[in-house]
Amino acid sequence: MFGIASPDHAALVAKPFFEIRSRYERRTDRDFNEDAQDNRSFVTDRVRIGVDLEYGQNLSGRLQYRYGHEWIWTPQKNHSKERSDVEEAYVQAKLDGGGTLKAGRQFVSKGAGLLVSTAMFGNVPYSWEGLRYQKDGWDLFAGECAIDPAAEHSSKWLAFAAKTWEWGETMLLYHQREASVRDVEVWTLDHRYVQSFGDLKVEVEAAVQTGHRERRDLRAWAARARAGKKIGKKTQAYVDAYVASGGSNQEESFTFDMVAGSIHNYMGQMDLQGWRNVQGVTFGLSQAVTERLNLCLEYSRFGLYDAKDAWYNAGGGVNRGSGGPFVDPTGSRGRDVGQELDLFGTYKVDKNASVHFGLCVFQPGRFVKSFSPDSHTNQVWGYVGVTWRL
Repeated sequence: MFGIASPDHAALVAKPFFEIRSRYERRTDRDFNEDAQDNRSFVTDRVRIGVDLEYGQNLSGRLQYRYGHEWIWTPQKNHSKERSDVEEAYVQAKLDGGGTLKAGRQFVSKGAGLLVSTAMFGNVPYSWEGLRYQKDGWDLFAGECAIDPAAEHSSKWLAFAAKTWEWGETMLLYHQREASVRDVEVWTLDHRYVQSFGDLKVEVEAAVQTGHRERRDLRAWAARARAGKKIGKKTQAYVDAYVASGGSNQEESFTFDMVAGSIHNYMGQMDLQGWRNVQGVTFGLSQAVTERLNLCLEYSRFGLYDAKDAWYNAGGGVNRGSGGPFVDPTGSRGRDVGQELDLFGTYKVDKNASVHFGLCVFQPGRFVKSFSPDSHTNQVWGYVGVTWRL
C-alpha cells in the first residue's frame, strides 16, 4: 500500500491485489450415450491483477485485468483457448446528501443472482459498462455488456430500477440483445423476499416477463422458494423448489428468459439445468467439518414444465446429445429429465489459499433416456482446484 499527497492534503491510496486460480475438471458421457465418445478433460487457469484506489473519503475506484487459459482434451482432438479482458475499470463517488454513483466497467449482481449476476465460477464473468446509483434502498443501473461469457463480442443492454422496502426488493428490469431477425426485448418485474425466523431462513422470489423474442411476443413467468434451517452450530439443511414457464405457439413464446443470471449455485452443480421450462427441487445439507473444511451434499430432481419445449442448461442454451438438441416437439417423451447428486466442498489452507473440489452424478430420466434408448448412461463430473489471493 502506498499514498500520494495532493495539494489539499488528500491522499491517493493504492492497494494492489493479485489472484491465481487453477482447476482440473473431468466430464464423462456428456450426451448420456455410452456409445458416443465425448468424454472431456480440461484445465482452466485464471490470473487476475489489479489495484483498488481511494482518494480522500469520497472517491474510490478499481482497475482489474484478467487472463484466462483453458487446456481441453477430447477423444477427437486436443486444443486450448485463451482470453484476456479488463474486467473492471470504474470510479465511485459518495455524493453530497448521501448515495453513491459508480461509473465505468463494473460487475453487477442483484439479489440471488438468478437474473443479474457476474457468473464467477467460469473463467469469463459478465461485466458491464454503465452507471449505477444507490441511495436509501434505491438501486438504479443502465449499461451495455462489455464482457459476455458466451461470446467475444456481444450486443446486450441492461437497465433496472430496484427498491428495497419492508417486504423485500422489487425490481423492474429491461434487457435487450441483438438477434438475426428482430432484437430480443424483455421487460421483467421481479420481487424477492428474505426473512429469518430464528434458525429458519426463508427466501421467496417471483418474476413475470413481457416483450418479444424475435418474431414472437413474450409472456413468461418464474418462481422459487427456499428454506434453510440451522441444525446445531455447524450444520445447515435446506430445500429449494423452483419453476419456470416454457413452450410457444406461432405468435407467442412462454419460455422464461434468464437475462444475465447465474444458476450454478442453485439448480445442481453440473450446470445442466437452467431457470427455463423447468419444475424441480433441490435438497441440501451443509456441514462445517472443521474450521477449515466445509462439505455440502445436494440432491436435485428436474422435470420439464412444458413437454414440447427443450431442456435448457444453466447458460440458457439447449442441452445437446449425440443426435442433436434435447427437445421433442410432440411432447410424447414426457417431462422426466432426471436427478443429480452432488458432493462438493472447500478447504481453507490459510488466509490466502483455498482448495475447492466436487464429484457429481446426473442420472437421466425418461425424457433424456429416450434419445438413446439402447445405450443411455449417467453423466459424471468431477473437479479440483486451487485459488490463491494476495
